[in-house]
Amino acid sequence: MTATATMNGKPRKQLADQLDRLDEQMERHDAILDALAEGLNGAVTDATREGTRLAVKDAVIELLTDPELRAALHQATASTATAKVSLWSRLRQRARDLGKKARALGVATLATMTAQVPAIQRAARSAAGYAGLMWRVKKVVLVGLGVGAAVAAVSYLSSHGLAATLSGVGAAVTTVAIQTGLWVRRTVRRLVLV
Repeated sequence: MTATATMNGKPRKQLADQLDRLDEQMERHDAILDALAEGLNGAVTDATREGTRLAVKDAVIELLTDPELRAALHQATASTATAKVSLWSRLRQRARDLGKKARALGVATLATMTAQVPAIQRAARSAAGYAGLMWRVKKVVLVGLGVGAAVAAVSYLSSHGLAATLSGVGAAVTTVAIQTGLWVRRTVRRLVLV
């Protein structure tokens, strides 16, 4: 048989209920971290894909609109009757053209990737912050469980009076800690909204 203590005619919240709510909150935070990890992977993939697409597009546009490159293409396709160009000269010219194309593509790719770096950094910092918060919450829960187990062992092995005193002190400390946590959370939310 369990007795529920009342305060001002209202039943008091049980520690088990509060632990259940804390466990539910931790599960929600774990789900948030998982979603952030998936979102970060998707964001990096999308940013890389979009950056590559834009870089290739810019390189093709540059190739088609650059007058020097068009002139070189016209010279390459001009009739060989006007001037005989050696195989070595043609290969050298092709290598130069490919070098210019590669340089233009590299510059465009680098510019696109550099533009995406701040967004990736923000997402990584946010995920790291949530991971750190979750680690601290898990650490607090584990310490609380350890202290609770130690107090339970001492209470079991001691007299009823000492066990009752330990239970009362433990309940008071737990209540103060939970109320302080709720107060801090409300205060932080108000500060963030302002």
